[in-house]
Formats: sequence, structure tokens, C-alpha cells
Amino acid sequence: MKITLAVIFTACAVLSAVLAEVPTGMPPPPPFGQGMMPPLPPPLPSNDTVGWEILGTVMNPTLSREQKKEQLMELVKKY
Repeated sequence: MKITLAVIFTACAVLSAVLAEVPTGMPPPPPFGQGMMPPLPPPLPSNDTVGWEILGTVMNPTLSREQKKEQLMELVKKY
């Protein structure tokens, strides 16, 4: 019985050593925290902020129509 267990144990050890050296074709995993996710984009402004800026530009009585148009185009480029 002891010989049988020794043979099984040795066979498992040899098999695991052989399988450890067989290439799987997969690259090694990246270090933890790298390559898991792409970097996050910068946060977008909230809709409330954009809406209030547009409303403030449109409702401003001191600006001419052309000035409002220019400011709205700047907001479009900004956001």
C-alpha cells in the first residue's frame, strides 16, 4: 500500500513538473493593476453646468446676436 501511494505521488509530481514547462501559447499575465483597464477619460461636465452656461449666454441682454453666436460656438468647442 505504501509503495502504491509513493508511485502515485511520484507520478503526480513528475506530471505537474512536465505540465509546468509546456508552453500554453498565452502571454504571462500583466502585473497587478497594469493592463487591466484602459485609463479613464477625463470626467465630462454635468448637463446642468452646460445647460446653465448656454442659458446664461442666450438670456444675456447685453450681448448682440453675433456675440451670443460666438459665445455659443466657444461653448461647443469647450464641451
